[in-house]
Amino acid sequence: MRSYASRLSALGVLLVTGWASADEKSEPKTEPPVIGLPPLPAGPPAVFPSQEAEQGEPPLAGIHGGHVFVRDPKDIVRIYPAARLRTDFYYAPGAPALPALVGENAPKNTFGPTFAVRRVEFEVSGELFSRLFFTAGVELGGERIGNTEFIGPDTPRFAMASAHSGRLVPADVTVSYAFRRWLNFTAGQQLLPFGLSNRTREYAQPLLERPIAIRGFAVPWDRDLGLTLWGEAGPRETLHYELGIFTGDGYEHPFADAIPEFSGRVYTRPLSTLGKRAINQLQLGFSARVGSRDQRRVTYDYPTFASNQGWVFWQPGYVDSLNRVTHVLPSGLQRALGGELRVPFDLPGGRGIDVQSEFYYLENNTREAVEGFIAANTERLGRVKGIGWYAQASFWLCGNAFASGEPGVVKPEHAELEHPEPIKRGLELVAVASGISASYDGASRSDPGFEDRLTPRSNITVYQFGGGLQFWFGNNFRAGLHYMGYLAPHGGEAENLALTPGNVPDRDGVVSGKHSHHELAVRLAAGF
Repeated sequence: MRSYASRLSALGVLLVTGWASADEKSEPKTEPPVIGLPPLPAGPPAVFPSQEAEQGEPPLAGIHGGHVFVRDPKDIVRIYPAARLRTDFYYAPGAPALPALVGENAPKNTFGPTFAVRRVEFEVSGELFSRLFFTAGVELGGERIGNTEFIGPDTPRFAMASAHSGRLVPADVTVSYAFRRWLNFTAGQQLLPFGLSNRTREYAQPLLERPIAIRGFAVPWDRDLGLTLWGEAGPRETLHYELGIFTGDGYEHPFADAIPEFSGRVYTRPLSTLGKRAINQLQLGFSARVGSRDQRRVTYDYPTFASNQGWVFWQPGYVDSLNRVTHVLPSGLQRALGGELRVPFDLPGGRGIDVQSEFYYLENNTREAVEGFIAANTERLGRVKGIGWYAQASFWLCGNAFASGEPGVVKPEHAELEHPEPIKRGLELVAVASGISASYDGASRSDPGFEDRLTPRSNITVYQFGGGLQFWFGNNFRAGLHYMGYLAPHGGEAENLALTPGNVPDRDGVVSGKHSHHELAVRLAAGF
């Protein structure tokens, strides 16, 4: 009996103390009023109840480092939607009023002033199980600048790339698998692993476009279809490699022939293990590519050299002595090799300097064919060869240095949600010098007697100088003013096949003889 009584008394004590504690918890605790300060506003509610994160867990949707993300509660699937817009204002001071056929039926002055939507891009990226990654993107304005086909004397020498063409083309369309830090695979349409500038995404380029030596000469098509093996080795990314096999014909001529092209890039940061030093991110790299073009299947013209706004300095093709339209086409061995250098400096006060340069030697075999018989007949065999180079320097005047991101690094989209990533913003002053010193001999690989008296055998020389001042808010917003000047020494003469607007007749039939060309541009860009 005593045991039952003791148990009942203990139960009574527990019930009384439990109700008392419950009453205490039910009474809301009020903080003492703070005199002289307004009350704090209530926090915003979640968009959907399912988006409320558990204690200590990242949210299911939000923005990280300027990128939108959506994930499932178990973090198995992540989706990163993106949209980007670039709008430009163009003007070419001192440019002549070109004939309509040269200016592609443009208004009186082909070179503006004019507004243009340069590019519109939509993209969805994602990751599965932290191993599989994908990207699917399309864009307006993704065509190559100066992408004209030779049709004779009436061939337009002005071909601006813009979204107004209405042509929707694939951008980055890839699937990647991360096996180890030192071995990853990416398949699909992607930026060709060749050079520092070509492996920098378009929206993060310090200039409006890549230097003319890269996009016009060394890598005329920045993207191609293929498979890339890539990875990192050593502490702090001491060594990085990217090796791939591709179709070789670029994104505008997929599957033109069945001959693969091999392209690769290797770079090292030998000082990265020294800790936080001024130049610990010093970067040295080497790139090479080699392939071939089947003359029985490749029927597209050799790529042109053009300015940022679309003036074509060199249009492969000519009218021979029999008054036949003659095309210059890639044929046979195609190869290029060279190196890169990048030296970023961290300066006091959050400022920084970024110096980068690339130098390449190129040798591409060609053939000439007459209009109407391009696939059936070859008149003669030739070659384009020479060097392309550029040197570029950026000075971050205020704000965060390197706010546009790290150049030359292409990896699948991934957000470290456990670590906050504030958006950098900064004001950048950039300057560039670039050049193409090449030559074309249309009959260098043919036996004597096959050349035509009008077959070109001369240099192709174009230099580019310019710079810009621009504000970056991460990759979400950009506003800048840019100037580019081009020089084609002896253009329009026997010494140089490159032509400036001053080397062709204007609407009044006058040739000014100017060997320089100038372009001004303002860019406003936004995206997420």
